Amino acid sequence: DGNGGYEWQMFTDFDANTDANAAFVRALETWRCNSKINWTVGATTPIDVIANDGVNVVRFDNGSELPSGVLGRCTSRFSGCFNGTGSVDWYVTELDIVFDDSANWNFNDGPPTTSQYDFESVTVHELGHGHQMGHVIDSNTVMHYSISNGS
Repeated sequence: DGNGGYEWQMFTDFDANTDANAAFVRALETWRCNSKINWTVGATTPIDVIANDGVNVVRFDNGSELPSGVLGRCTSRFSGCFNGTGSVDWYVTELDIVFDDSANWNFNDGPPTTSQYDFESVTVHELGHGHQMGHVIDSNTVMHYSISNGS
């Protein structure tokens, strides 16, 4: 973003969903306050694709773009520089997040019903991938590989 960080841009339709927007910002603040990562939310974007385009987009999918059972996905793109010792130092150049538009989401900060998925929890998880964290098998941690409805 020119300030040593990354600027997330919400696709117009995602931004217009005020509840999803607020839940995303709450999740982003959770990471910013706990990890001190330099992430901000910038202007909305008309970009509605996950692509290597220099824009860190946040959006809902179109149709069945995500595989069945996948609630969200963070895509990372990298670049690297030779460091003079024969190896490459890799760094993240772009991040994109897409969420399943057909999931029964709970966007508020209260607990979801038994038929809902908690959007803020899924967003915190996907932003964890933006931190380059991988999945774990421990249902008590945010990077557990799955979440159940009602959780």
